[in-house]
Amino acid sequence: MIAAHRAGAALWPENSRTAFANALRLPVEFIEFDVHRTRDGVLVVHHDAQLGRTADGTGAIADMDWAELRRVPLRGAPQEHVPLLVTVLDLFDGSPIRPRLELKPDAQGLRYPGMTAEVWNVLRAAGQARRTVVSSFDPAYLDEARAEGATEVLWLLKPEPTAALL
Repeated sequence: MIAAHRAGAALWPENSRTAFANALRLPVEFIEFDVHRTRDGVLVVHHDAQLGRTADGTGAIADMDWAELRRVPLRGAPQEHVPLLVTVLDLFDGSPIRPRLELKPDAQGLRYPGMTAEVWNVLRAAGQARRTVVSSFDPAYLDEARAEGATEVLWLLKPEPTAALL
């Protein structure tokens, strides 16, 4: 199965609306993206727990309110901003391509308390809960997703040891 990683980040600005719209026209089965939560509980799509690499600004997403984060431009797409999870999920309506959502830790490497249930509520409301594959480096996130009713594949991610590459 083929996935457009970070919504096709090698081709378009990472996790931008432009990237999602274009990736939905690719011959792929999944579009992979990551979810974080702002200080005021808003679920957003962004790979890193902190700004700076793919979005202007600095600081941890978990330390920012949505009102502040929504004004941060994405690098390579300055007219676009960090997208809401619900906005990204709406793009999948009517598409055979499925979401592959990764539950991410905060900037300290800790799980966002209660985030899995919140993500699952958004997935259900968007009609995407049964279509979404959930992945994480943290097995506890996957256990929480199963408890929320995840019936699709749950993917435990594992970093490759660098010594094996030498």
